[in-house]
Amino acid sequence: MCKNKSTATLLALIVLSLAALEIIVRITAPVLSENIRHIRQIPSILHGQTDTGDALTKSVIFMGNSLIGNAVDTTQFDKKINSQWNIRIKTNKVVPDGTNIWDWYCLSKTNQEFIKSNLSALVIGFAWDELKDYQSINPSRLAGHFCSLSDLPDLIHMGMNSPTTIIEYIIADASRLYSLREAIQKRILDKIIPDYKVYTQRLNLFNRTIPTDSILTQHHGDEYQLLSKLIMLYKEQNVDVVFIAMPVVDEYTIDAGLAQVIKKRGAFLYDYRGLEGLDKKMFIDPIHLGKEGSAVFSNRVSGDIYAIIK
Repeated sequence: MCKNKSTATLLALIVLSLAALEIIVRITAPVLSENIRHIRQIPSILHGQTDTGDALTKSVIFMGNSLIGNAVDTTQFDKKINSQWNIRIKTNKVVPDGTNIWDWYCLSKTNQEFIKSNLSALVIGFAWDELKDYQSINPSRLAGHFCSLSDLPDLIHMGMNSPTTIIEYIIADASRLYSLREAIQKRILDKIIPDYKVYTQRLNLFNRTIPTDSILTQHHGDEYQLLSKLIMLYKEQNVDVVFIAMPVVDEYTIDAGLAQVIKKRGAFLYDYRGLEGLDKKMFIDPIHLGKEGSAVFSNRVSGDIYAIIK
């Protein structure tokens, strides 16, 4: 009897401890990383971006990951369009790190109310095969940041149908302690291991620049269902959708089918892989532009976007 009581007490303590940790993580999540702080601010960014209070002001959102986050200087972008073409414009960036088409689709679907409010154009920066359905799915990130449990049937229909992935998604939706476990681990290791952050950044760069030709030959069927659905979310609200192939140090190829899908859906594609005026010295690492490169990129993209929203 005493043993059973002790076991019950221990289980109760474990449950209470986990509940307490769950509350703490939900409250303090933004301190785990700058990326999580940015993700938490996305609804406010979109609300402020589309609530211009002026029907004549053009509103542009840049979406993607750190590639376009580093590349676009929104102040320079706005200044050039305003001064050179006398158009009032408001620009911002939604660029959570490490994301791809799955995250961008979920993010867009979850924030449809902002899409309906005076958004002129969405500009998505991508590289490699980040727009293809077979991109690596991070169910914990999707459930923890960009989607909800109600989106699960749609995601399963779109190809997220592995039992382990579905289970992880459900658990991550219920628990931030679980969905943010990697961020918590990185935060702890960064405190106790010298230069841990530097090593992980290098590893992330390596993983993101691995060629995907071997995956291309193994995939069958429609490769751009998510892309098509994302475009239609915005086109239904008369928002122009623009895709930009981002410049990086090492060359990569673009699937010929991508341009066909984008054109068919009424969106735009600009290829900046060999953008004139950029050289390798303007990159701070193999995939991210520095300040000088950002100036060149922002100057060029402002002209192309102006041609669409004018």
